[in-house]
Amino acid sequence: MSDKQLYEPKLEALKIILDARRHEIDLVWKRGLFFWGFVALAFAAAAASVGETTNLPSQERGQLLFLVSLFGMLVSFAWYLSLRGSKFWQETWEARLDSLEPLIVGKIFTARRIDELNRSKIGIFKSGPYSVSKLAIFISLYVQVCFLFLFIYSLHLAFDLFGFVPDWLGLILFFLSSLAFGLVILFCGNTQKPAINNPQPAPIALIVRGADGQDTEVPYLPN
Repeated sequence: MSDKQLYEPKLEALKIILDARRHEIDLVWKRGLFFWGFVALAFAAAAASVGETTNLPSQERGQLLFLVSLFGMLVSFAWYLSLRGSKFWQETWEARLDSLEPLIVGKIFTARRIDELNRSKIGIFKSGPYSVSKLAIFISLYVQVCFLFLFIYSLHLAFDLFGFVPDWLGLILFFLSSLAFGLVILFCGNTQKPAINNPQPAPIALIVRGADGQDTEVPYLPN
């Protein structure tokens, strides 16, 4: 079997992997817009339910906020799971890309070190290895926390619970929760992709068409 017959299936496999990875990344943003629509609607409904223009008694406003906050927590939790599913498939395709890419086009994404690019930059202008998908996951979790606080507040309005807790304490707790999420995003939102000196990629099955026109599956493991 000639080198060309072995190279062409690898190149086709690389194209499929790149297209699938690009498609999965596009889906992250499309799904994000879908869920953000429901999240924005829930926040708007929550603001309207506690506003002075509602002209409803405090207990009824609390009951309305109770329903809205439950809806918001459910939507944000579904968004969180959707992001985790997208990241799973993105990392799956990236693992296959790491195995096959050096054999076809070389390591084109590691041609220059980030440290060299950042040498002339200072402070907030430096680039950082932050994962956009991880940041989106953290934001979805933070949205859940926001709706959780609204849920607790709705219990206070509807059923007069937590009346012994002053309002300023609730605001401080929400501020501390937001600060904690900010720190977690700062220190845990980076892309952790360890350097591998001797990678052991998973085997790749290549479909090779022989001279007789028959397709044969050839297990392939890069050296």
